[in-house]
Amino acid sequence: MSSPTTAAAEQGVKVPKPIQVTKAVPVSLQEAGVTESWLESHIADNPAILPLEGDVKVIEHQRRQEKAGRLDLLLEDDSGDKRYEVELMLGETDASHVIRSIEYWDIERRTWPGYEH
Repeated sequence: MSSPTTAAAEQGVKVPKPIQVTKAVPVSLQEAGVTESWLESHIADNPAILPLEGDVKVIEHQRRQEKAGRLDLLLEDDSGDKRYEVELMLGETDASHVIRSIEYWDIERRTWPGYEH
């Protein structure tokens, strides 16, 4: 008795070659050679890669914050009612970065109270 693959080939059906499957190994973006600027550009080109509700567009890159640093990306949803403050960091997140992200969010929220943040 022939195998299903052999029988299909005998009937003229094109049979794909066997696929080799390997175990996935997690790799950090940093280990893969990705930089924050590359990641920021990649998200800016296609904000849909972020798990946010609805369609979003980039309002501004490297938005200067008064008495603070620069917000990596400011996004807005397609309704124009919601804004997302995006701060990127490769590697381990430390407390100062978390605080800076909250500060950027708070500055945007106070500056633009008509939007949901």
